Order: sequence, then C-alpha cells, then structure tokens
Amino acid sequence: MSSPSPLLSESPARLPSLVPFDTRMHVEWAIPSYHDEEKKIVGCAHYRRGARIRAPCCPDFYSCRFCHDAKATHEINRQAIHEMICNHCLQEGIYYVQPVSNTCLHCKKTMAAYYCSLCHLFDDSPYRDIFHCDKCGLCRRGKQRDYWHCDVCRACYQHAHERRETHTCIENVLGTCPIDLEELFSSVRPVTFMPCGHAIHMDCLTKYLDAGTNACPLCKKTIVKDARYELQLEHYILANPMPAEYAHWVARILCNDCGVFSDTPFHFAFHRCLSCRSYNTTLDKKWEGPLAAEEDAKSPLLLPPPPSLSLHEENALEEVEDPTPTNDDENGNITLDIDENARALNR
Repeated sequence: MSSPSPLLSESPARLPSLVPFDTRMHVEWAIPSYHDEEKKIVGCAHYRRGARIRAPCCPDFYSCRFCHDAKATHEINRQAIHEMICNHCLQEGIYYVQPVSNTCLHCKKTMAAYYCSLCHLFDDSPYRDIFHCDKCGLCRRGKQRDYWHCDVCRACYQHAHERRETHTCIENVLGTCPIDLEELFSSVRPVTFMPCGHAIHMDCLTKYLDAGTNACPLCKKTIVKDARYELQLEHYILANPMPAEYAHWVARILCNDCGVFSDTPFHFAFHRCLSCRSYNTTLDKKWEGPLAAEEDAKSPLLLPPPPSLSLHEENALEEVEDPTPTNDDENGNITLDIDENARALNR
C-alpha cells in the first residue's frame, strides 16, 4: 500500500511551495472552493460557507451535501458528517482536518452565520432565515415561530396559511410527487400543497394546469375554482340539449369534490352535482326512465338560463388574488398553497 500524500496531513501544515499546482489538483479538497471567486467569498454554487465536510462514506471533502451527491454514486448521510477542513485556511495554503464545528480550531474563524449541529448544515447567506425542525429531522427555511409541525402529515405548515383548527391531515403527505414520482420530503425543488391537502412539485402543478387538467391527480378534487368556467358550462348544456331519444334518460353521478351521489338528467358532456353544484363529477351509470320529483326540481337542465356575468362581476373575479407560497426548506421550497401563477382550466 502506498504511503499517504503529504497533502493529506491530519495536523496543521503548510502546503509545500515547491509542489507544482497541477500535482495538487488531484487532491481537490486541498484547493479553496468559492461561492463567488471574484469577491473571494468561500463556499460553493449552493452555499456561502467556510467549511468543507467529510462523512465516513467517502475519503474526500466536499463543500456541501449537494456537491457530494453530484459526484458520488450514493447520497450522503448528513447526520454522519464528522470532519471538516477550513476554506479560509486553504486560502492561506494551510490545511487542517478537524472535528466538524462552526469554528476553525486553527484560524478561529466562524464557518457560517447559521450552523446546525444535527444536520451539519452551514449557511452564511445574509438573506436567509433557517431553523431546525426536530420532528422533520432537517433544517427548513423561515422563522421557527411562524411554523407548526403536523405529526400525522410529517410536515411543517405556516400559521398564516394553514390553521391547526381547520387543517386536514394526510399521513406522510410529503411522499412522492404524483406527476414525476420524485420524493417530496427532501426535494430541492419547490413544493406546494393543493386545496385538497396533497403535495406536488410547483413546476409539475403549473404544467399540469397548463395542459388543461384541473383535478388533483390523486383524489380528483378541483384544484382551482373558476366561477366563469362553470358559468360557461351551464350555458353550453342549455345551448346543446339532448336528442329526443335521450330526453328522458337519467344519470347517476358521483361528485369528486363532495363525494355525494345524485341522479340528474343525462347529458353527453357534463353533469352538475346537486349537492355542491360542482361540475367535477363522474358518471356512475345511466338508464332510461323518469327522474324523481325532488331531483327533477334541482336539475340545472330544468332551471332558467343563468345570467351572463356583468362587467362588474368579471372585474371582481379578475381581482381575486391567489394564495401565495409561504414556506421552504433547506432541501427545496415547501409552499403551503397554490402559487399565484397557477391557472384554472380553460380560462
């Protein structure tokens, strides 16, 4: 077995001035890494930080867990990180392998404004608030006083957007994205919660809505309520009556929004729930026969035509603001409501 390189010393030392630069390049961690090399801000593309970390899984040091995962064939166990070297010392040609902490034992400099001794997350960004959630087991962006943790959902919610009293629990809600099937709990991409409570990547939701679909891919509940669209459906049904041979057919429908079965006049295109008035329904069965009197009275096909939206009503609809994203974590952005860019079906 070959002897270790003198560059891999476990005690303070100075890089030999006679060692050619290209000889040192193979020991990648012996060269300072920068978040902004022009301004000499140490770190990496992901974080401003003074430390480079090492876990038992690999012999090398990396600027952060993302840098490790990009080069290794496995993910780093952030709780197992146990050693570091100081980037500030490397700038001076000095390397010192030491236990991971927020202060270099050699130069005494602080590695980052925020350091978590559990996740071993260093972040020296002046514009980012971070807190560690013990129940999630990782660090999240934001101020801890603004959030609460749901043990059933296994997720953090912001008080301003999700109240405990009205919250609907979904066990392990941050499982996999229903569109791309990637993990949500530790995702580095923004995540949002739909009104039904299910989670999805923000970019997946935007593409999903743009494709003309407005129902949760898991439970089929409506994602974005659009009064103008529902009014258009009413006008369409009234303008396109059923042929005479189907005039007395009845449809039994299941509402995807409220979960109620109801009987309504059959139509080729759309059926409206008689309970919550939603058009997000599924045809269960149909038959030829009279409609019960109490159902008959509720049917939208037998009601007078709905009025058109006035200019004032149209403007009011346009002025309704969508809920805005609220919470993100160190792994990505966790948002609690549909983003203001989410669009309704068939605008």
